[in-house]
Amino acid sequence: MATARTPAAYVAALEPERRREFAKLRAFVRKNLPKARETMSYKMPTYELAGQRVCAIAAQKRYLALYLCESRALDRRRRDFSHLDVGVGCIRFRSTSELPLAASRTLLGVAASLAAGKADA
Repeated sequence: MATARTPAAYVAALEPERRREFAKLRAFVRKNLPKARETMSYKMPTYELAGQRVCAIAAQKRYLALYLCESRALDRRRRDFSHLDVGVGCIRFRSTSELPLAASRTLLGVAASLAAGKADA
């Protein structure tokens, strides 16, 4: 994964079980950010709108992670994810089934608005 140059190569390098969970996370992000361009940044699949990074996703050894490129988005929704391991700008979880879907959709929308420069997102 560390040497993957494309999101497809990143996914292909994962072990089968991790690949399945990661595919669910990737599909969720793509569905909720349909106009986003999927790229690689910081060795992770990253989603950009109008040239601005919105979020990135990663598969670590023991967890999956959703990184918000605009940490203010997570600051506003932190309580929705209090049952998970939440950092300054990321949410770590073992399975996509742990993610509250409605709150995650809202979070991605807020992150996209902030990336677009809408201060009151």
